[in-house]
Amino acid sequence: MDWFKEILKGPTSFHLWYFYALIGIYSFIPVLQKFYCNSSKREKQWFIAVWFLVSSIIPIAWNPLVNEEFICEGPMDINGFLSTYSASYFGGYIGYLMLGAYAAEIKPNQRLGWVIFLGSSIITMIGTYYLTSYFPESVFPTPHVRHKSLT
Repeated sequence: MDWFKEILKGPTSFHLWYFYALIGIYSFIPVLQKFYCNSSKREKQWFIAVWFLVSSIIPIAWNPLVNEEFICEGPMDINGFLSTYSASYFGGYIGYLMLGAYAAEIKPNQRLGWVIFLGSSIITMIGTYYLTSYFPESVFPTPHVRHKSLT
């Protein structure tokens, strides 16, 4: 019975962090299912768009827009912003569940899939080039990582 107490206390093994996230997400599925089944297509799109904005766009754009100096290292202090506007309710792993359910509903378009894949790949390549060219110290933050990346 001690193993059960250890699980309730928190992560017992750092590499199983997702296990605890899944427990929370799976326990919330009945509520999400009611929301998802009773919402219109437009409401689903709205939720996914706000989730993407809060989870991806705002954290990425926060430093260059708010800080006077663009610093890639260190924590981005956006918690105050997210809590002020209660936007953190849209963040987290719940959006992936909603996005997956929505993607399962739509009919796949192979051409659109290739456009999204190629566009995302190109944006990732350009972003990686930009960050490594202009901020090389933030790409390899520790000497250990720098050494391992060169060997």
